Amino acid sequence: PVGHWIMGDIANDEPYVDGEWGDFVRVVRLCRKHGVQVWVDLHTAPGSQNGFDNSGRTLPTPTGVGWSGSPANVDRTLKAVREIAEGIKEEGLEDVVTGFGVLNEPFKGQNEAQVKDFDDRAFRIVREVLGSETTVYIADMFEAERFNGFWDDDEHSNTVLDSHYYHVFAETPRGFSPRQHIAYVCEKNSRDLNACCWEG
Repeated sequence: PVGHWIMGDIANDEPYVDGEWGDFVRVVRLCRKHGVQVWVDLHTAPGSQNGFDNSGRTLPTPTGVGWSGSPANVDRTLKAVREIAEGIKEEGLEDVVTGFGVLNEPFKGQNEAQVKDFDDRAFRIVREVLGSETTVYIADMFEAERFNGFWDDDEHSNTVLDSHYYHVFAETPRGFSPRQHIAYVCEKNSRDLNACCWEG
């Protein structure tokens, strides 16, 4: 996971610290040395795409409208996607960075068309800079069925829909064995798992 500020784009009212890019490059080079592939995941967006702490800005309630409802914030996020992709290319890391998540967990309460437009634009940037060998993955807004039929053509091959099912925030699942986690997903998340037939 990387923050949208990793290349130094920090607004005056943002509390982020610059300097992470060199650490990212160092870690990716270590991964190359040990034969580990890296999928970079843009984890944050200006204005917050979900209001969670992992978005770079915790909001009182989960929402992404401060991001998707602001063309300036969406444009800054696309700028981050481009700068990260170009940085990967300039550092010669494409053989190790084989996947690119364009934005982690946009929340379901925002305009779906705006999120999908962002996904399309970010996809084109990654393809333009890193080529078709880099897997592009997008988040499902916590409702995978919204993406049935999205990106189901040849242009969008080597793409993945990223779905997250959490078992760590409620007391009961925290104590589950691996087998119990699988059973829980089959029982509680089967609607989501079966609702989406998207393949890229």
